[in-house]
Amino acid sequence: GFSKFPDAVACGGRQLLPQDAEEFEKKVYLFMKKVGFITDYMNKRGEDIVEVNHNPSCNVIYKKDVFLQNGGFLEGLWPGEDVELDYRLKRKGYKMLFNPRAIVYHYKPKNMVDFSKMMYRYGKAQGVLVRKYGLFRKIQFIPVLCILFLVLGFLSIIFGFFLYMIISGLFLLLIYFRFKLSLVQLGINGFFSWNAGFIRGIFN
Repeated sequence: GFSKFPDAVACGGRQLLPQDAEEFEKKVYLFMKKVGFITDYMNKRGEDIVEVNHNPSCNVIYKKDVFLQNGGFLEGLWPGEDVELDYRLKRKGYKMLFNPRAIVYHYKPKNMVDFSKMMYRYGKAQGVLVRKYGLFRKIQFIPVLCILFLVLGFLSIIFGFFLYMIISGLFLLLIYFRFKLSLVQLGINGFFSWNAGFIRGIFN
């Protein structure tokens, strides 16, 4: 419970893949762990209870009075309802915890179509949140970085610089060694699906 941490109003935990998950689900699970460093989704390590900015709603509890007093989840927003609520709570100074011993088993998309739809929904939700609150998560800066990358590429072509090619090569090597070849297709598909959803969320 919260008795050892009286200042905390929420606590989340780890999400693991069930043993009977299919091979594609295992790839998605691994991919989500790899990108956890920018999503706050599955990147919690260690065995200590730590303070966090966000816990996915698939494995989180809130103090009932705080949850109700702050309006709960934003109606009509899914996914991203957990991100939005946690952001509001953090802005008010509330503390949220992560306990690695609190575990749920969570299935993932079973094929590329479902994975693309999931990433699109995630991107769209982040677009809605940026429109509402501005940029406040690392992952929300991805479209900005993509635009900057394209602008630098355009300028390098005009002025004949080789720097862009060098940076591009290093970037591709980083993708390969971090995600491995088997996850590159997921990464490319997820990148475009997420950004398409983000654009939809921003302008719709």
